[in-house]
Amino acid sequence: MAVSVVVTKRSLNILTDNGVDAQGKAVTKAYAFSNVKPEAAPEQIAAAGAALGGLFARDVAGITLSEKAELIAE
Repeated sequence: MAVSVVVTKRSLNILTDNGVDAQGKAVTKAYAFSNVKPEAAPEQIAAAGAALGGLFARDVAGITLSEKAELIAE
């Protein structure tokens, strides 16, 4: 049985560096941008994340992509 994966939802997450807490651990804040087109190339998503990250007052600690997908048996 063959199974196809169809991406149904994507979210771009930008993590910013918000300093350290009382114990000295790094504190980050996540900003989520939903409705990323399923057909968007990873390079395009990374470029958009970098451009959006440049708008924040804090340094960008990371850019992630979350996906939800449907498995379809063929």
